[in-house]
Formats: sequence, structure tokens, C-alpha cells
Amino acid sequence: MADYTPPYLVAQPKPKKRRAVVKKDARHAKRLTRAKVVEQVWRRDKGRCTRCGIKCVRPKDTYPTDPNRGEVNDIVPRSRGGDPLSVANNALTCHFCHFGGPSGAHAPTPARMTAGRRQR
Repeated sequence: MADYTPPYLVAQPKPKKRRAVVKKDARHAKRLTRAKVVEQVWRRDKGRCTRCGIKCVRPKDTYPTDPNRGEVNDIVPRSRGGDPLSVANNALTCHFCHFGGPSGAHAPTPARMTAGRRQR
């Protein structure tokens, strides 16, 4: 009875080492990242706003509220089935056209102003 050792004290074999992933698969290599999409959209639109045609300034070279700051945004939003990693679904717009202009993406419209309100 003295030779009995509990099973949790029995030496277990050493686990095998995981091999390092050397090659990325082909799907990962072809996949576009957001940074690549933004760069391709800037090149395609030649640094000009697609709505008003003004020469845009790169975001890293200016203040966040500069009206000439260029922003790459979706044409069809992701919430409506648009692909944010598609170059065809993105457009370069200046800060004013994106946020502040009457046709801006976030401009208040009658439909947006009444959408969140309750009827009395």
C-alpha cells in the first residue's frame, strides 16, 4: 500500500511545442485593411473632395476641425449593408461637406429631426 501514488502526482508527458506560423494564408495576404483602402481612395480621388472639388489636406497635417481636412467615408453605410473595406464604396470628402454642409452626411434634415422625437 506504500507504493500507491495519487494520479495527480504521476508525471505527465511534456506537451508538444506549438509551431510558429511562418506563412500567412493567401486570403489574409489579399485582404485589404482600412489604411490601404484610405490610401487607395486618396489616390483615386487625387486629393479632392468628391462633392465640392476643393483640395483636401491629409488629416495628420491639420487640425480636426479644419474645413479642408479630407475624410474618407462610406457611400453606403455599414448599417445598410455597405462594405467599409471596399474602395468603390468609399469617397473622399472635405470636413465641411461631411459634417456641416446642407448636403453633408450628418447635416440635420427634416427626416432626421423628427425621427427621434415622440409624437404628442
